[in-house]
Amino acid sequence: MSNFKQLFRNKLFCWKKNKNLVSRQYISDIFPEYHYNIILDLHREYSLSGKRILDIGGSNIPEELMRELGVKQFICLDPVTKWESFHNNNVPRTMKFGKMICSKDNFNNIFLDKFCFILDINIEDAHDIFDNYFDVIISISTFEHVTSIKKCLNTIHKYLRFGGILHSQYEPIFSSPAGHHCYFDHDINFVNLRQLDNIHLLYTKDEGCELIQKTFDWPDDVKYAVAQQIYDSPIINRKFLNEHILEIMNSPFNKYSIEYFYRTPSDSAIQAKLIEKFGSMRFDVRGIKLRCIKDTER
Repeated sequence: MSNFKQLFRNKLFCWKKNKNLVSRQYISDIFPEYHYNIILDLHREYSLSGKRILDIGGSNIPEELMRELGVKQFICLDPVTKWESFHNNNVPRTMKFGKMICSKDNFNNIFLDKFCFILDINIEDAHDIFDNYFDVIISISTFEHVTSIKKCLNTIHKYLRFGGILHSQYEPIFSSPAGHHCYFDHDINFVNLRQLDNIHLLYTKDEGCELIQKTFDWPDDVKYAVAQQIYDSPIINRKFLNEHILEIMNSPFNKYSIEYFYRTPSDSAIQAKLIEKFGSMRFDVRGIKLRCIKDTER
């Protein structure tokens, strides 16, 4: 049994929602249902069959799912080494989610004959490896980690063939209540621990540490780790919504749409504090859905 099948055999079940698409649904902690729905919605709208697809992000989209959709080739850009280092795991990996990992130094044209693999690199550092190669580029829950949105979009524009599309859906934006992006474990994280909302915006690190100390009955090492993730994480970009929008507008794409698909409002007292500190802007927008079409060769 392959590594992938071992990983997913307890997560696989039949799905009869649309017999014209696929009959199986892959849902797990590493490939959540909303990721699956994004892929299927994109397939319904654009058809991924016969297309070369690039996934920019966590490389967790199952290879088998892309095969079922008739994809021609499926390549992932995922800075595995950077993330492993952040989580204090320095053992080099050769596989992730059943996909072979190659470094930029080891990459060569032989890999382009493979249906699926992961290239261990940041999109900002990928440069001209895949110019005019992909029909569709997908990025889910990734742009909140990208240091330069504009530089990322410049590379994506080069990678797309004429008429190709980018679909990016990501959150939380740093200027939103959950923008600290802390994820210590399944219980202590930005998704379900609302007591941490806006802590990164309203408090300095010292003030935030004191608040965590007083508010939560956690062991000291957990409190320290949570504070480190909130204030010192190297894997979030700390850009406010306005910065995201400006970088998108200044990218090479002439045709794009932006949708605020997820909003988390704060109460009026917190909103007033945020405006007093940062000025008037949108603090409720947690997620962005970005669609770009390459209509020029520049």
